[in-house]
Amino acid sequence: MSQSVTHIVQVSRRRHFGSTTLPSAMLARLETAFRAAPWWRDRWAHRGFRAEARTVLRESGGLVLMGPGLSFDAPPPFLEQFEPIEVARGLGEETERLRTLSGDAPTPQERFAWIVKVIFFVGGVGLVIVFALAFLGMLPRVVPLIIAGNILLLGVTLVVVFALRGLTGRWYLVPGAIAIVRRPVRRGLPPRVTVLARADTCLVLRYVHTGKTTILMAELWTHLGRIVRRPVTQREAMSILAAWQSPQTPPPDERLQELAWT
Repeated sequence: MSQSVTHIVQVSRRRHFGSTTLPSAMLARLETAFRAAPWWRDRWAHRGFRAEARTVLRESGGLVLMGPGLSFDAPPPFLEQFEPIEVARGLGEETERLRTLSGDAPTPQERFAWIVKVIFFVGGVGLVIVFALAFLGMLPRVVPLIIAGNILLLGVTLVVVFALRGLTGRWYLVPGAIAIVRRPVRRGLPPRVTVLARADTCLVLRYVHTGKTTILMAELWTHLGRIVRRPVTQREAMSILAAWQSPQTPPPDERLQELAWT
């Protein structure tokens, strides 16, 4: 059983770095590198900051960076051994197995879900009424066109989210790591399984702005300089955190290779 500590660092909107476990000298180095990025650039993407984060990771043994605006607290480590759990391919498809890792308490996103359902229902009824009134000449015909344009924009956003999730392969949560199964580059070759563990990978959870929408993103910064990312729900982010902090060791490579054929 691995005894390494996973240091969780919270980053505020004012660019302050805080942690209950990471030494203050390391926090200061991270904050300095973060503030050194040009103001017009995404500070999280600044090469100097990412390099410093990887250096702190090597020195501390485990590092998680949580960006500002996250409306949930980091769950405690999941202490028991568990079989690989796939992060849902569809947006918002939480499973009972994810709740096993992150707890039964609903996330703020889940509490708001019923309100969204009501809004969609009322909006659907209202859209039918608007189109009917426009057809009867009681409303300018440009009104339903504007509404349809907004619906199309929402649809495009969802397509982009699903596309990003698909490009990063299938993610499986395992103790202290994430196993990623990717499609083969050529037909006839077996799928590839890559295991990114907390010992040599920095986990980042932050909101990313993509024009008119904001997406919660999970990013894995490897020691080789590579970055793997995908959009996640709050439930998925909490489950990733719980699994990432697990003191258990990941399953053997032979067991993880079986994921490629599931």
